[in-house]
Amino acid sequence: MAELREDGTSKQAGFFGQLSRADGSNQVSTELSVEADGMLFPLMVPTLSKQELDFLLTNPPDPQKIPEPILMKAMEHAYQRQQQGKSAFWEPGEPQFSVPQE
Repeated sequence: MAELREDGTSKQAGFFGQLSRADGSNQVSTELSVEADGMLFPLMVPTLSKQELDFLLTNPPDPQKIPEPILMKAMEHAYQRQQQGKSAFWEPGEPQFSVPQE
């Protein structure tokens, strides 16, 4: 059975694929979604820096502790995708991105 997001839709592979969490949980993350402004969207988006992505993979997902720059980048990315008629989330058939090096 596929994992579900908070809104009941199926989780996908994400913009970076499965990334190992560095928080000691031995789990992987693909999206780390949050809800803001009445919209559910992923935090792990291609516009993040390596440091920002590492923060998300190291810290337990807590919407109250997400740094504002990460949240703003993720929201902007989601809005841009919506304007293009796409889901805020990566969808099968779309290219995936390499993990940023800086």
